[in-house]
Amino acid sequence: MSQSIIDVSRDFFSQVLLPILEQEFPEETAQTAFGVFGYGSEALGLDDEYSSDHHWGLRVNALLPDGLFNARQDRILEVVAANLPDTYHGQSLREGYTGVKSLELDSLQGFLRRTIGLDHPPATPAEWLAIPEEDITHVINGQIWHD
Repeated sequence: MSQSIIDVSRDFFSQVLLPILEQEFPEETAQTAFGVFGYGSEALGLDDEYSSDHHWGLRVNALLPDGLFNARQDRILEVVAANLPDTYHGQSLREGYTGVKSLELDSLQGFLRRTIGLDHPPATPAEWLAIPEEDITHVINGQIWHD
């Protein structure tokens, strides 16, 4: 049986990424949620090496408080990129626009705005009912490993 990319990403997070983050950014790491969530079939647990698509690969999503994201995202990505190996179990960690293919930082407000169109959790029945079901899926799918 093959591992899903979520399983491989969780192993990468715990073995490689989390030690770097706890060493270099302990306060920021304590305030951040890490996992695989949001868009993509891999967040639904549907991708493995036999059913990979054009976005297949290691992925760790991270949600930071808005102020922390704005103040520290560039420095976190810079330090992580400098400390990562080039590959993990055959997966390149050096592709992408940030130099860190495997880590996607975002603020909670930015994530909610992009997925459900609100910058806050829905507070009223009307707000809940205005959100398309497929958009809610992007918020509740995946796994959280550290929060």
